[in-house]
Amino acid sequence: MRTLTEVVVLLTLLGTYIGISLLVYKRKRTNPFFYSIYFYLATSVILICLVIFWLQLRFGLTDKQVGGLLISVVAFFLLIYGLLKTRQKDR
Repeated sequence: MRTLTEVVVLLTLLGTYIGISLLVYKRKRTNPFFYSIYFYLATSVILICLVIFWLQLRFGLTDKQVGGLLISVVAFFLLIYGLLKTRQKDR
């Protein structure tokens, strides 16, 4: 059962990664520098979430611990995204 859950999580994150890649590629012409940063941010978030889910499955982290980790990761990267967006508007 754990293997099926791992496969589902991996496929979901891979699909999200491909979707973000396509969106970034389509919008790349407007401001290539910032979109490359957004791409790397999104990639980092997806990879960190994947590692957190893997840790939960392998080492038995509780749902509360995993939820806290995921919220912290997403909040941190949203802060970086907001700072970059503000910097982009200032230009």
